[in-house]
Amino acid sequence: MGAFGGGYLPDGDSEDDVLGGGVLAEYFFTPYIGVQGTYGIFATNSEHHEFDAALVLRYPITSLCIAPYAMVGGGYSVNSDDKANYFVGGGIEARFEGLNCLGIFADGAYHFAADDGDEDYTIVRLGVKVPF
Repeated sequence: MGAFGGGYLPDGDSEDDVLGGGVLAEYFFTPYIGVQGTYGIFATNSEHHEFDAALVLRYPITSLCIAPYAMVGGGYSVNSDDKANYFVGGGIEARFEGLNCLGIFADGAYHFAADDGDEDYTIVRLGVKVPF
């Protein structure tokens, strides 16, 4: 489980870059392969609600307590209109052994609009993860 703050960075001039935040849940089948579900809300003119699901491929470097990762998935945004998207991204997570393996992460994902007329955008996130 985790929580994050982030930025919504649209490609075009129709909206400004804005801040937001959200929550996530993830499950790893192996140390290298997992899935992640995310909900985020960003402060656009009519609030951008983002629902994403991703396949996460990571490479834990246990001696440094870090894990770089790549993710690919699809999502659905609800704003003044509903839009589907797909995305690719990557990031890094660091764990603190003395704090019950509490982790921090930073990542970014480029979201491609499923419809040609819609605008592509990037979401960047910085947050914490608590393992269960």
